[in-house]
Amino acid sequence: VRRIYAEADLGLGLKKASEDGEVGLTEAEWLHYLLVWFSTSNFPAVSVLNRKLKMALSEDPTLLDKLLAIFEESASDAPAPTMLPGAWEVALATVLSQESQQKGLTTLDPEGCMGYFEFIARALGATEAPVELALYDLSQGLARWIPPALLGGRRFEGIWHSGVRVYGKEFWFGGIVLETSMESCPFGEATKVIKLGTTLRSRPELLDFIRSELYSDFNPKTYDVLRRNCNHFSN
Repeated sequence: VRRIYAEADLGLGLKKASEDGEVGLTEAEWLHYLLVWFSTSNFPAVSVLNRKLKMALSEDPTLLDKLLAIFEESASDAPAPTMLPGAWEVALATVLSQESQQKGLTTLDPEGCMGYFEFIARALGATEAPVELALYDLSQGLARWIPPALLGGRRFEGIWHSGVRVYGKEFWFGGIVLETSMESCPFGEATKVIKLGTTLRSRPELLDFIRSELYSDFNPKTYDVLRRNCNHFSN
């Protein structure tokens, strides 16, 4: 119960308590909590979203009520609370600046819909950035010529190093987490580049995620060429 309360608390209950003496979560906080977890199960992403929302609420305590009202008016109930194509464009037009609208908005959903999590993120100014997986064959093609009999009956296409490309940079693990330009990566030209999709996180948010969530598992002491390497980091 305490964990759920902590996740749902956006500070609005404390403001309400200062006004009428009652301490607890507001209806808007509970509704936001239910809708956001209904639309995503990614805890780090929700934590980032709620931090940004708290900052916005410190400037405008009525913002969440306004966003919930817009979403409720625009969303379809079947099969889940989701804004259909056409509806989310109108909804975002009411909260985004003209400059943001002119950049051209798309949705992460392949069917063109927009869930509550993405709506709130975009209303707070999030924009998508493409994410790619870069694969480098360190054997430069020689691995495929190794007889399977020497590899326990398995055949390998390559000996792979990998890195994640986003914001024009490449992030990879080689004993420490590194951020390099794609042109200066020490492994040469990528053998394969796979498009993974897009992210609504900003570069500072990604760096914070690496420091707070990944560094304990990916650091000089934990590096293992077989059990905890660049590919585990990319995954």
